[in-house]
Amino acid sequence: MKLKKLYIPALLIISLFILYRDFNIFRVYTLNARGNILNNKKLYQEARGKYDSALKIKDSKPVKNNIVTNTYEAGNYKEVIELPSEKYFLRGNSYVKIGESQQDQKEIMKYFQMALDEYKKAMKLSEDMNIKKNYEIIQKRLEDMKNNQQDKQDKDNNQDQQDDKQNKDNKNNDGQQNQEQNKEKQQQQQDQQGQKDNQQQNNEQQQNNEQQENNSQQENSEQQQQDTTREQIEKAEAASILKKLEGNEKQSFKNNERAMKINSSSNDEPKNRW
Repeated sequence: MKLKKLYIPALLIISLFILYRDFNIFRVYTLNARGNILNNKKLYQEARGKYDSALKIKDSKPVKNNIVTNTYEAGNYKEVIELPSEKYFLRGNSYVKIGESQQDQKEIMKYFQMALDEYKKAMKLSEDMNIKKNYEIIQKRLEDMKNNQQDKQDKDNNQDQQDDKQNKDNKNNDGQQNQEQNKEKQQQQQDQQGQKDNQQQNNEQQQNNEQQENNSQQENSEQQQQDTTREQIEKAEAASILKKLEGNEKQSFKNNERAMKINSSSNDEPKNRW
């Protein structure tokens, strides 16, 4: 009797629990279905609200997968790769979309590689040809990018080598040109110095010639003065001699006259005396 009394409440509790569980499952199913309808109508925000409400009632893998689909179709690709789910195909597509929006080549290749990893996971769970097709497309694009990158790197290396060679040649040419310019400059300086030396020698020679000419003129002038002085002296001496000679002649003449007078007086004296 006591067991019967305990069995009835327990059965009632179990029944209520089952009823509550089934009711919650029904509610989750209903909210998930309403979310799918809204998502098909591209009312992504309203659909996301139904999915979130369903997850608050009960954790559900189908609801989580529907949230991934809803987020992907809404274009929120970065959120898709952050959501935990088994929608590997959509996650792979999201990595592709994010990679295509990048500017840096390395970033694009990084996201494409992560997309290939997600496609591999998806192909293990499904034989859908679309997954394989997307995998082959992205793999081909990634290989082309790697080849192009390698070609560009080789080209850059060749260009760098050519630039280095060109720079080296230019440096050598510049060195040769500098040497030639230095030689020309030195030659010009030597020529200028030679011209200066020649000019200085010419100036010195001209000064010497002028000095010699001045000395010669001075000597000539002194010689002329000496000649003039000597001539004047000779003239003076000659004049003095002439003057002396004239004086002597006059004295001699006077002496002769005196002698003549004396003689005359002597001859006339007897006559006078007698």
